[in-house]
This record gives sequence, C-alpha cells and structure tokens, in this order.
Amino acid sequence: MKVRIHRGTRQIGGTCIEVAAESTPGRIVLDLGLPLDADTDDIASLMPDVPGLRDASDDLLGVLISHPHQDHVGLVHDIHPDIPIGIGAAGQRILDRAADWLDRPKLDDRVLIHWQSGKPVTLGPFTITPLLVDHSAYDAYALLIQADGQRLFYSGDFRGHGRKAKLFEKLLANPPRDIDVLMMEGTVIGREGEGTPFPDESALERDFVEAFNSTEGLRLVWTSTQNIDRIVTLYRAAKRSGKRLVLDAFTAEMLAATENPNLPQAHWPHIGVYVPEWMRRRIVRDKTFTRLDPFKPNRVFLEHLDPARDILLFRPGMLKEVAAKAPLAGAQLIYSNWRGYLEDDSTKPVRDWLMQGAIPLRRIHTSGHASVSDLQRFATALAAKKLVPIHSFHGDRFDELFANVDRRDDGEWWSAGNQGGASWKS
Repeated sequence: MKVRIHRGTRQIGGTCIEVAAESTPGRIVLDLGLPLDADTDDIASLMPDVPGLRDASDDLLGVLISHPHQDHVGLVHDIHPDIPIGIGAAGQRILDRAADWLDRPKLDDRVLIHWQSGKPVTLGPFTITPLLVDHSAYDAYALLIQADGQRLFYSGDFRGHGRKAKLFEKLLANPPRDIDVLMMEGTVIGREGEGTPFPDESALERDFVEAFNSTEGLRLVWTSTQNIDRIVTLYRAAKRSGKRLVLDAFTAEMLAATENPNLPQAHWPHIGVYVPEWMRRRIVRDKTFTRLDPFKPNRVFLEHLDPARDILLFRPGMLKEVAAKAPLAGAQLIYSNWRGYLEDDSTKPVRDWLMQGAIPLRRIHTSGHASVSDLQRFATALAAKKLVPIHSFHGDRFDELFANVDRRDDGEWWSAGNQGGASWKS
C-alpha cells in the first residue's frame, strides 16, 4: 500500500489520508475533516488534492469516516454523490439530525457503509475492519486497513479514561497483530499537563456533585453537545444532587439520534428541556410544530428556572437569551471544554459577560483524547513496525515517547511496507 497524508502530520483537525493499493487499482480516503481554523466561506479551497473527490473516479472506492467530529467529517458533504461513505450508523444519524435543524445537506441519500465493530468490509482490494473506541465523540472507530499483504492501523481519535474505557483495555488485551504501520493521534502531546493522568468521568461526576451542592444560585454548565459522555456524567451528577438537568432542545435531539435507550432522553425524570429561540423560529418558519411534541412533558422556559434546583446546559449561542431571561443571582458557570477555547476571540463575549455580572467560572473537565501514558500503552500493545504521527502539532516529539517512529510530511507518498522509509513520487 501507498499512503499520502494530505492534512494531519503537523496539525490537529482537517484530517485526510489517502491510501492506494498497488497490486490492484484502488484508493480509499480515511477521514475528510474541516480544519479547525477553516474559512467556511471558501470550502473549495479546503478540499484536499485527492483525484476523484469532486468528479468521482472508478478507482476511488470510498471515504471512510472514523467519527462524527467536524475536524474528521466536515467536508464529506462536498464529495461526489456516487462515492460510498463509511461511517457508524449512530454517527450518521447524529450528523443528519443536526443537519436537518441547520439546513445543511444530509447523508441519508448517499451510498453508505455502516460500521459494525469487528465486522470486516471489503472495498476492491481493501479489507477494512472498524473497531469501536472510547472517545468524546459518540460512535467513534479505529480502522484496520489490509491490502497488498500489508496491515495499516489508523487510530482515529481515542482515549482510555471515558465511560467506554473498557473498549480501550479490551483492545490492549487483544490487539491486532502484525501491524506494518500504526498511524496514531497525539492530540495532547505538547499541551499543559501532558505528563499527568487524566481524571475519568466518574471523578468528574463527583466534582460536579460537589459543585452543584455548593452553588446557591443557578448552575450553568458550558460543554459540547457532541460530548455524550459528559451529558451522561452531568445527568448522573444532577440525580445524585437532587437537581434537574435542563438541556437545550438541540442537545436533546442529538441524544435522541443515538437511538440508545440507556442515554438520557427528553422525557426522563430529572430532565428539563429548553427550546432556544433559533429553534422556535425554525419551527414557525417550517410550520413543523410537531417537532415540539417530544419536549412537552419536561419543557421549561428560562424565566421559570428554579435557581435552587436547576442546572442549565449552556453554550455561547444562548448568551443573549440566558442573560435576558434566566435568574442569575448567585449563579456559577462551570466550564467543561478544552481550556484553549477560553482564549479564543469567539468566546470573549461570554468572558466579558461573566466579568460584568460577577459570575464565577469554575473548570471541571477531562480530555476527549488519550493521555501520553495511554498513548504509550497503546503503541506498545500494537507493536507496529512503523509508527507515523498524525493529528498533532508536536509530531517531532513522538521520538521521545515511542519506538519505531517514522515522521512524514503532508502531501508525501510513502509505502506502508517499505521499512527503509522510502517515499514515492505522486
């Protein structure tokens, strides 16, 4: 197999990897992400230089998505409609439910291959085996790619300390053997605190319980809609505190899209659902009033929140509504995202609002990505002949941490089977 990383050898986000078989014509693409700093007004310039993505090509056999985060899937709607797309079924439903609300294209009319963990899929000369992994994104997979008698393992994004940590330990206990190339993410390498173990979701749950019980006013929690593990943690902490977790309706829709009956849903006890103004406008515009039906049993309004009882899931897009309507005397905001977002210009309005309103901010969070120690355990267990860094700003540090590192550049063709590290000309 020949491999070309189009984006990812020196950045986080926008991941795209092209893999070509040599014995029989055929190519696949692993992930097709939107760069984190992308100008979405110029999508055409962001599409990697993979022949056939826009106009289709007989030898481009599929675009294979590891998980439904935008930095891995964000450009997939712009490829030719005849190209098959591999993705988890729940991941596809989450993307389509979001797209339905946001007036974006959906994947339901595409040629889809739904991943089933451990079940191989054949595309031309390639055999692809998806393996469900623990990650902050729901329905995330690593991908084992086999062709030309070679085995390439793409880690996707993963961790070992989430609510699905057993998946990580199971993989370490029985890893795929005889791996020629491990392409492994290194998101946390180079970040503050990289050398310390990350708290798990159970530890966060205890911290949330303490924070909820020690706050007299309304509790605001700023976290990602797609971090389903964190929503579960918040719900469990709310129950233990005798409180009510108030979801925005968009988050409730994402939970419903998983079709997992074990995840919190809009009708559950200890749940409230607030319908943001933008969603109400969309319902009125489209005259789709039945969309409100799932929320009616537990629907609440910001002005009727009970500061002594309620925990409100918060995001910056809700700022004006929350500032104007919610009872905020004695409130506290708990931040449960990557620290770096707080330094971004896009979050300045929230930071200014907190300062002006004297609303304290507390951080309770753990990474959605593997710690350095878990990355090392993972690399040791797979024992690949070559380890190629990806999804990291600090690929140059892999040599300090792992064995058999083979650093590559974006746009460079190289062989999965050549242990001498030779490159190919495209």
